[in-house]
Amino acid sequence: MKKYTVFAILLIFALFPPLAKEGTISMPSNVWAWILLFFGIIAIFFLNSSKLNICIKILGLYLYIACFFSQLPHVSFFCYFNVLLCISFYLLCRYLKKEELEFQLNLFPALLLLQFIFLTVQTLNKDAIFNSLDTHHIKFGTIGNTSMLGCFLITIGGILCMKNKWYIVPLIILVILSKSMFALAALWVGLCFYLFFKTKKKSLPAILLLLCIPFMATYHWGASEKIRLKVWQRGIEMVMFDRTSATEKKFNLTRSLKGWGMGTWKYLYPLNSEGLDYYWGETNKETGVYEMHEWTIGKHKGDWLMWVRAHNDYLQAYFELGFVGLLLMLGFIGTIIIGFIRAQKTEIFIISTAGLIAIAINMIGMFPTKMIQAVPIIIFSIAYNRFLAKKAYE
Repeated sequence: MKKYTVFAILLIFALFPPLAKEGTISMPSNVWAWILLFFGIIAIFFLNSSKLNICIKILGLYLYIACFFSQLPHVSFFCYFNVLLCISFYLLCRYLKKEELEFQLNLFPALLLLQFIFLTVQTLNKDAIFNSLDTHHIKFGTIGNTSMLGCFLITIGGILCMKNKWYIVPLIILVILSKSMFALAALWVGLCFYLFFKTKKKSLPAILLLLCIPFMATYHWGASEKIRLKVWQRGIEMVMFDRTSATEKKFNLTRSLKGWGMGTWKYLYPLNSEGLDYYWGETNKETGVYEMHEWTIGKHKGDWLMWVRAHNDYLQAYFELGFVGLLLMLGFIGTIIIGFIRAQKTEIFIISTAGLIAIAINMIGMFPTKMIQAVPIIIFSIAYNRFLAKKAYE
């Protein structure tokens, strides 16, 4: 039963189309208070789980406490509900046996083929069903734009190659078609990691890894890539400093440690993004005119940059969770690397870890941990990797 539940969750979320609109949830205050207490007791129960990494345990409790200090507590507590669901799904995956974990691998070749089918249909301009949806985001593959497709492909890449390492060939083709610089770089680093442990000449993957640097420097940076650096700089400034005047800033130690609160980026950042010389819109297919997309947050309106994600999961973690939250997140990534170093390096374990390395690299310029289609797959990938680490270490 567990294996079918995990399979269904992975499948349903992987096929989620981009959400065009977001609803709001309202409930009586006494119900809301009961839910907050319930969240807290679950976070404490998670501390006793032997299947959870120490960093996850501490992070789960820290995030619950941090919600009370958030700039937008209701938003943060709703995000924390999602965190509890993610931890619960991780625990479910950790309790799967070897044959149950292997059963899940059958899903990912089908997802790759589905991307090929939709890319072909869209190339022939026959994607009428998607074009009729109330969203301007679905343009490339089943996920959205080219960058989001590249992000999704990197997410499934490691598990796909665990099924058969030759799936790397169509994966490379699709990542190239996605035109996502960060997806290409992530795939590059993941391949170098795998080659380092599978080739006798260690200099080859080292040289290939170094070649990634000039590739990043000479790659054609579009408007989206160029604006990232300005976005990241503004985001860091919002956490670290308070403006005392038009020209003076004062360092804020408390906020640097705790951040603004979970889920606050998409509400607070747009209000402070004016002046970045980047406008958000698209060309009207009927008139050929470039139209601006206006956004509204409370009484505030604007047509400048409206990125609901930072396009850098580490920066967004720092913005929302502060240095403490970011450190716990990096600590968890570190435990995966340490586990790999200590364990016996089997073929499938190397591929699994290379896939996670690629996801970690992609997080520098994209947002896999903020994509509803990718998060369950990332959780499953980590759980499978921990299973392989335990078996290899034994």
